[in-house]
Amino acid sequence: MTSQTLVEQFRQDIGDVSSTVDERQLRQKSHDFHWYSPVLTPQLQDCLADVLVQLRSEEEIAAVVVAAVKHRIPLTVRGGGTGNYGQSVPLKGGVLVDMTGFNKVTAVESGSIRVQAGAVIGAALEAALASGQQLMMIVQTDDLWITANFKETQLARMHPGQLVEVAVDALHEKLSGTVESMPAVTGSRTSVLPPENATGNYVKVIQRMPVRIRLNPGQKDLGKLRPGMSVEPKVYVE
Repeated sequence: MTSQTLVEQFRQDIGDVSSTVDERQLRQKSHDFHWYSPVLTPQLQDCLADVLVQLRSEEEIAAVVVAAVKHRIPLTVRGGGTGNYGQSVPLKGGVLVDMTGFNKVTAVESGSIRVQAGAVIGAALEAALASGQQLMMIVQTDDLWITANFKETQLARMHPGQLVEVAVDALHEKLSGTVESMPAVTGSRTSVLPPENATGNYVKVIQRMPVRIRLNPGQKDLGKLRPGMSVEPKVYVE
């Protein structure tokens, strides 16, 4: 929890930016759909922000961040919260940043559309249709990683931090990266219809395990990578 004095100083520093300490609004915005989970609910149900700010411009975002850093108050950013399960809950109180008002469609171009962080897919679709285009999928391409489905028998000596060489079929060249994280579950367990290989046949099937590989920034043609491309990773385990 942040002291009331710090909260008031923070609100003074952000000036005309919309803010409130109304408990009803704080309680409503401090929770997302974590109540779906019997594990998360007891951990998060008592979490509460100290102040709620509702932003509508980049200038307001900058003012809030500067004031929060100045007073060393934690920031939690959220949108509508409908797709979150604990990610938008203010664990340490502080400032809860509501981005739903920062929701303009800023540009519609041939084959692409640019929106502010709080925009919903419906608004983007409406803008795309108005320009004679159809919105099929929203793809983020500025923070790419590779999910390598290694056999479970290949993971014994693999761990985060190891160097990786990645051959990209479409680019006819190799990129470098590192193992970022090891899998928590097999790929088949997260599929819509997971197979039951031990039912009826007793044949052991080697499972595939999704390993995340983070590509090193600043490499040539890195911006040409797109989700779904085929690559062949080689992890140096020595």
